[in-house]
Amino acid sequence: MKTHLKNKLRIGNWLKFKNNQQGGWNYTIITASSFEGGYIGSTFIPIEIDKNWLQGFNLKVCNKSAFQECYESENGQFIVQLCQNGFMIFIEVEDNAIYQLVKGGRYVHEFQNLWYYLTDVEPIFNPKQK
Repeated sequence: MKTHLKNKLRIGNWLKFKNNQQGGWNYTIITASSFEGGYIGSTFIPIEIDKNWLQGFNLKVCNKSAFQECYESENGQFIVQLCQNGFMIFIEVEDNAIYQLVKGGRYVHEFQNLWYYLTDVEPIFNPKQK
């Protein structure tokens, strides 16, 4: 993953980095300068997605009976289901009846990139959206 991470990132993606002074991990948004100096894959690493990230991206808990632990877009066109190895995004293909799997992933930056590709809208993270 580390060797190819740089090719999978866009400016605005969230990653985490080791805080050597205080210990633990901090989160940051990738900027243009993040691609310089070989930091990606060594200093910056992917964040595994969870419900806090999905809710922070303004997805709401849904109650579709076919899905367990799922979240939906405001217009209900997309369903994001958390699973053991990350997430899967489904798109509605018929009015509130049938959803088709689009793609899945494991990390926050993968969700951000896929969401942008599908909706042409950059997902904005707001940690107070829980």
